[in-house]
Amino acid sequence: PKSVLDVFKSPMLMVRQTVSSLVEGRESYTKVKNFVIIGVLAVVSFLALIALSGIGKWIFKNIMGIEGKTLQEAVIILRVFIFFPLASNLRNFVQGMVIKYDITPLFTAATVLRILYILLMIVFIDKLMIFLPEAVISGLLFLGAILVEGMVIWIGVKIFKGGVAAGIDSIEAGKKEEASSEKNHLSYNRIFMFFYPLSITALFKFLIDPIVKIGLGRTPQTDLAISAFSVGWWLGLIFLSPLFMFRQIPIKFWKSNDKFRIKTIRKFGLLMASVMSLIFAITAFSGIGEYIIRNWIGAPENVGNWAIDILKFMIIHPFIILVRQYSEGILMKKQLTGFISKAKVISVITLTIAIFSFILIPMSNPALIGIISILLAHFAEAFYLFYTVRNRSLEY
Repeated sequence: PKSVLDVFKSPMLMVRQTVSSLVEGRESYTKVKNFVIIGVLAVVSFLALIALSGIGKWIFKNIMGIEGKTLQEAVIILRVFIFFPLASNLRNFVQGMVIKYDITPLFTAATVLRILYILLMIVFIDKLMIFLPEAVISGLLFLGAILVEGMVIWIGVKIFKGGVAAGIDSIEAGKKEEASSEKNHLSYNRIFMFFYPLSITALFKFLIDPIVKIGLGRTPQTDLAISAFSVGWWLGLIFLSPLFMFRQIPIKFWKSNDKFRIKTIRKFGLLMASVMSLIFAITAFSGIGEYIIRNWIGAPENVGNWAIDILKFMIIHPFIILVRQYSEGILMKKQLTGFISKAKVISVITLTIAIFSFILIPMSNPALIGIISILLAHFAEAFYLFYTVRNRSLEY
């Protein structure tokens, strides 16, 4: 059910970036808010149609191969998830305003309380099972976590700014750079033209994992390769996760022709990427990575050894992610999001070609096919974005 939900919610995953890039005053705030409401209601309605009709059950049974009790539970979980896009995009919208208001420490507080909620759910799961089916509890675990995070951020904005829309005037008054979105008369068409390439980009992101696993499924040691890739890749993503928000920095602070700001942002990014790379190196080449994989994750020795090799290759990944995030932030700032979706198409094509080329080459560790292909795909994407920004004389 979660994978099906990911596909349906993907078009609205870029709400945070849309808000932080386009809201410059009351008029733009109202239009962006209305656009998001319409988009979220459309996603919720479509998801409700899938979940409440027989379509969802048919997808689980005939496409995903789920049967019996698991099938019934999957349908129940999907129905609980109907309101997930509403909750997550309420959170994303408020997060976008938090970035505009420069009160990002609220993200940390919200994340801590979200984790606390999940831990409490796990601790009291036995008591909850007395009153609720397991499928409902699973759905509430995800939905409740998002609601808690969203409510904490909303309350924080209420305390510090008097409400989500209360600080709009201060943003509008302080906006002096070039022609603001208000002066250019932000229209719904302009919002859509900014947003839809980002929604396509979000959808393509969910293709990476299936493409890699389809490719690894053609290797001689399929189960071992997929398991090792999953362990190494997802552990690596934990280390990379701070960089995935880096685009918000140029969106917020980058200014054309301000060399000091540009240099400061780039130095900060290089520092972050260097720290992430060092963490990968220490984890992969010391006994720390092996300890985490064997004792915390509980992976067997053969899976752990292959997963460690993946972490070694990911040492260069932070710098690739940095270039991509930095370039994306500038393009979002300049409202040139069409190039971002084109870059993602290039990434997916590169990934597919690389995967199905490398499976023809015998490797002692087939799981490396996945990470090498992803690195090539992300490099192609980052290079295209870098070239676009430089070619249009926006930066560099």
